[in-house]
Amino acid sequence: MLISPCVVLAFIEIKYIWRSLPEYFEKDTEISGGYSWMDDFKYFYFMYAAEAVFIIQWACNIFPIAGSLTQIYLRLLGYGLVTLGFLIALISLKKLGSNWSGMTDFRIKKNQVLVKDGIYALVRHPIYLAVQLEILGYELVVNSWLVVPVMLVVFWYIGRHIGKEDLLLEKKFGDEFRKYRSRVSRILPWIY
Repeated sequence: MLISPCVVLAFIEIKYIWRSLPEYFEKDTEISGGYSWMDDFKYFYFMYAAEAVFIIQWACNIFPIAGSLTQIYLRLLGYGLVTLGFLIALISLKKLGSNWSGMTDFRIKKNQVLVKDGIYALVRHPIYLAVQLEILGYELVVNSWLVVPVMLVVFWYIGRHIGKEDLLLEKKFGDEFRKYRSRVSRILPWIY
């Protein structure tokens, strides 16, 4: 099936990128907060629910967007978005280096610096942009109108996460972060 390139890319990303990142150690944390154990539970529930919805869409072709010819173009666009998201995540994580502190481990590490150059000069949260592009790409590949509610939930959830992360960064970096935030967009360069 045409989905296989996305599945292969997701496997590579999970196995060789996300699982190779530094682990969370409490002793390395300078500032933490913003999430409770219930928020962590909701995050993992959300992730597993999203994967289940994707698998069901893939297997059942629920609420198809388009017929066969248009479906090919949607899939190609989807593959392109997944690949773009993958590349943005890779570039962002490489730029962060040892400053990476995790997406679910809501914290600032000791000796962490505010990364403001490279891709971070265009957007403050490129990894969240990458995640949204990949999810949108997967949804287009499976050719389902469920892309609309799924992306609304993803956009809301990530926006909430960004807000809490920005508060933590402001607490740590103060004026330096406020100036950075005032000139660099959240996730879409020059737009949002």
